[in-house]
Amino acid sequence: MARTTTDPTNWKFAFTVTDLARFLGKSPVTLRHWERNGLVVFPRDSNGDRRLTTDEVRRTAQIAYKLRRISDARLHMVEAAVYLLENIEAQNNAEDRSHRGTKLGQNGASPTPTTSAT
Repeated sequence: MARTTTDPTNWKFAFTVTDLARFLGKSPVTLRHWERNGLVVFPRDSNGDRRLTTDEVRRTAQIAYKLRRISDARLHMVEAAVYLLENIEAQNNAEDRSHRGTKLGQNGASPTPTTSAT
């Protein structure tokens, strides 16, 4: 489902239209139809692929709800899932910042301090 970029400093999830369709309980074809008709706009990456952030997933769910395309219960489930994913992003970013600059040993183990013989 959700993927992160391969950049280790970017812990943001990136979703496809298919991922969003699963969140909303719709088909990807339906979402592309909404886009063609101007109901929603999906940002594209440098390759022209549609990639959505958690905020864009939430915004699209809210639009779909206002247009009566999804139920109140579905909107709340999407918002809850997005909330959890945003917390994961924030936690990963915080952990990354706290470890930045720390060199790890083999297999991610903390380096063993070396004592110099004098």
